[in-house]
Amino acid sequence: MSALARWCYRHRLVVVALWIAVLAGLGLASTAAGTKASDSFSLPGTESSQALELLQETMPAQSGAKATVVWQSDGDVRDPAVRDGVGGNAAS
Repeated sequence: MSALARWCYRHRLVVVALWIAVLAGLGLASTAAGTKASDSFSLPGTESSQALELLQETMPAQSGAKATVVWQSDGDVRDPAVRDGVGGNAAS
C-alpha cells in the first residue's frame, strides 16, 4: 500500500488528471443512460394479468383504478398489535 501511495504522490498530476477523467466519464455515462425512469412492469400469462385483462374487457372504467392507503398509529409500526390491526402478516 505504501508503494501505491508513494507512486501517487510522485505522479500527483497524473493521478488528478485520471480522477478528472473518471469523473467526466461517469458524467457522460450518466447522461448517455438518460433520465427517463420506468415504473412499468408486467408478467404476461399470470393469473393476476388475466384477471386485469378480464376486468378491462368487462369494466374498463374501473380497470385502471389506483389508491393510496395510509395508516396512522400512536405506537411503533413494528409493534405486533399495530401490525395485526393493519393487516396481520406484514413483512418486516
